[in-house]
Amino acid sequence: MRDNGNRTLIIGAGRGGSAMLEMLLEENMIPVAGVVDIDADAPAMKMARSRGIATFSNLEAALAVCEPCMVFNLTGNLDVEEELARKNHVGGIIGGVEALMMWRMVTRMQEMRDELYYQAHHDPLTGVYNR
Repeated sequence: MRDNGNRTLIIGAGRGGSAMLEMLLEENMIPVAGVVDIDADAPAMKMARSRGIATFSNLEAALAVCEPCMVFNLTGNLDVEEELARKNHVGGIIGGVEALMMWRMVTRMQEMRDELYYQAHHDPLTGVYNR
C-alpha cells in the first residue's frame, strides 16, 4: 500500500472519525489508507470495511502498512500525537484543536446539506414531500 504519501490515516472511529471519513470519501480529496480504533464496531470502522478500506486496532501496525501518510488524530489523546511526532514516516499530524475545528466544520456542512435537501423536496408550508 506504499505510494507517494498523498494518503491519510484516521485515528479514532467515533463520530469525529466517521464525519472525517465520510467527507474524505465524498469529496475524493485524499485517499484514505486506513482507520484505527480499538473498537472494531466503531462507526468509522464499519464504514471503512464496507468501502474496502483497511482497518486496524493497533497504531503501530497501521503506520507500518500505511506509511507515508498524513494522520488525523480524532481521539483527543495528546499521547497519541506525541507518539506520532516521533515517527519519521508520518507526513503530518492534524489533531487537537485543529481536528476539533475540522470535525465541527464537516458536521455543520453535512447538516446544511441535509437541510437543503429537505427544503428542496418538501413543501415549506406543510412539510409534505413535494415530488
